[in-house]
Amino acid sequence: MRFTAFYFLVLTFAWCSLLVGCAGSGETTPEGAALGGSVTVALIDTGVPAKVDAFDGFDIDYDDSAPVGAHATMMMSVILGVNASGAERIDAKTIRIKCYSVPNGGADGLAEAINQALTDKAQILSISMGTRVSSQRLEQAVEPAADSGVDVYAAAGNVPFLKADYPARLKGVISVGAIDSNGDYWEDSCRDPIDLTALGVDVPAINERQEIEYISGTSVATAMAVRQKLARDVSLTN
Repeated sequence: MRFTAFYFLVLTFAWCSLLVGCAGSGETTPEGAALGGSVTVALIDTGVPAKVDAFDGFDIDYDDSAPVGAHATMMMSVILGVNASGAERIDAKTIRIKCYSVPNGGADGLAEAINQALTDKAQILSISMGTRVSSQRLEQAVEPAADSGVDVYAAAGNVPFLKADYPARLKGVISVGAIDSNGDYWEDSCRDPIDLTALGVDVPAINERQEIEYISGTSVATAMAVRQKLARDVSLTN
């Protein structure tokens, strides 16, 4: 199933995107700063319901003011590795998730969420959404993240003939494209600029109704890239 719930053709895109490097290139995959101990991940997306059984036992700071949406719920399930039977879960003792809602996906809304995540000392920012139009506030929000060694992963977008959207296109942000299990670009993935690619085709994810959906796009690829970053640096458990 191709996920299109947050797909806006004119101004804003929010996208559905295991880390394998850039398809069709010899570039090295950026791994970001090494992490140790407990890691705080900022999930900048829609609201996530607190009553999802798969998230029990994890330290999750929900955004109670945010409207609940399927998109962030599915992204979180992929990041935590609870999205399918037999998946390797991130050890709950090594991770904290803080949710920041950007219901409309606009540049200034993204900037506000990024600023708050940095204030809250997040070490990884997972942004499975974006916008066609940047703003000074968004660009100023991203700069200190890169300067302080915070890893910012953002979906590049689901339009192959357009350049990556914001904040993925900004300096210091890791722009994520989507590939299939053969390492080929997903047909609708943005390709320029791309810093890394991750599996983003028919990825299982748990929605807000606690059902498994198979989704495709650079949003879920971004969640997969963050999950692989965590898998390198923190503990996994079955």
